[in-house]
Amino acid sequence: MAITALQLITNSMRLLGAVASGELPTTDEQNDALVVLNDLLDSCNNKGLVVFANSNSAFSLIGGQQSYTIGPTAANFTAARPVGIEYAFVTYNTLDFPLRLLTQQQWNAITLKSFQAPIPNSLYYVGEYPLGVINIWPIPSAAMTITLSVNMQFSPLPTLASSIAYPPGYAKWLRYQLACELASEFKLPVPSEVKETAREELGDIQAANRQQPVSNFDTALTGGQSIGIAGFLGGY
Repeated sequence: MAITALQLITNSMRLLGAVASGELPTTDEQNDALVVLNDLLDSCNNKGLVVFANSNSAFSLIGGQQSYTIGPTAANFTAARPVGIEYAFVTYNTLDFPLRLLTQQQWNAITLKSFQAPIPNSLYYVGEYPLGVINIWPIPSAAMTITLSVNMQFSPLPTLASSIAYPPGYAKWLRYQLACELASEFKLPVPSEVKETAREELGDIQAANRQQPVSNFDTALTGGQSIGIAGFLGGY
């Protein structure tokens, strides 16, 4: 479903009783509300379960190189700067090898960061701004492809006529959540039913976007192989 920024703002302000049916906010109110709307969309990028999809992007690793910048103006990986990386793998001789996503503490614990090997097994992402930094370990000794799975981001709306598109289930939440945000901006009371509806709709979106975790057994118990429950019960 698609709607313009002005339509969304007007619908949200109507929930607050700030405008009547058929009326539009004043020009100043429209411009102020657009700032609030863009702040709301930007904050959604830090709420993983609000983001409705993630996408795979493939890039090239260079033999002997460990660190790569990523962002719209990056010299290495030209793409939107990720808030975080959900999953990653490298492709070597047509086979895909998952990379373990490291925390800063785990990265710091690696004593020989300059170690090289044919196939890396770990990735540490530093969310610097405006460019993120991706560190690979061990350093691959030859060129290969890396695929990153990252959350899609909500883009800001440059004008009131800009269209915002979202999948089913988001229209009501955005309208009611924006109403709560605009009430704070314009010092208006928030009807309890608006606040409660925004909370309920957010819960529905998060539940729909939540992915079921994949259970695996410790490799020490499975002969060095990471298998799921079905494989374990099947004797694999």
